[in-house]
Amino acid sequence: MHGSLDLLALFRLLFKNIWVILLACLIGLLGAFGITKLLLKPMYTSTVQLYVSGSQKSSSSSSDYYDVITAQKVVNTYTSLIKSDRVLDEVVLNHNLPYTSNQIRRMMSVSTAQETQIMNISITSDSPKKSMEIVNAIARTAPDIIKDFTETGIIKVIDYAKPITRPSSPNLSLNCIFGIMLGLFVSVLYIVLRDMLDLRVKGEDEIKKLYNIPVLGSIPVLNSQTKGGY
Repeated sequence: MHGSLDLLALFRLLFKNIWVILLACLIGLLGAFGITKLLLKPMYTSTVQLYVSGSQKSSSSSSDYYDVITAQKVVNTYTSLIKSDRVLDEVVLNHNLPYTSNQIRRMMSVSTAQETQIMNISITSDSPKKSMEIVNAIARTAPDIIKDFTETGIIKVIDYAKPITRPSSPNLSLNCIFGIMLGLFVSVLYIVLRDMLDLRVKGEDEIKKLYNIPVLGSIPVLNSQTKGGY
């Protein structure tokens, strides 16, 4: 095939070179597995959950509703406060952590469950113990400081972080799937380009298609070590 490939011819070409595709997929799988296991450092994430309320008291269903709305709006403010030097410096000082506020901030992520009053604070590091200690220290220190700033509202710890043993990244399964897909893509691209750039005539039908002349006969190649050409 020169210059173009129809769908049926493409499937035939790929099936003919299926061993190349399988080999490339295997190489991609082994490469991704080796890189993930040997070169990528495992990271561990610990998370605490905080409950945020917009006011100190709620006396009716209407005030409860507005309390929820207010709490969802002030979560962004609380997020900025938790990441501030004021809070993180206090965390480092109170718990004797061997880190700076900037180091902790780079390890931290803060998120909220959609349309809820729940805030999640996560710390990701190369040590499960380190992640748990830092995030629990933040959970013990941040609420009191935030209350001093806001003067109204409630922020309480729902769950402290627990010991973790399973890394949050890298994802071995996902990386292996990516390796297989990369091997598949590269092998298919190689097979197609190699065939399209091959200028040899591969059969009577291709002669008729290219030159529009009748074929009177063909001479087979006997005892030849090479295949695919005439």
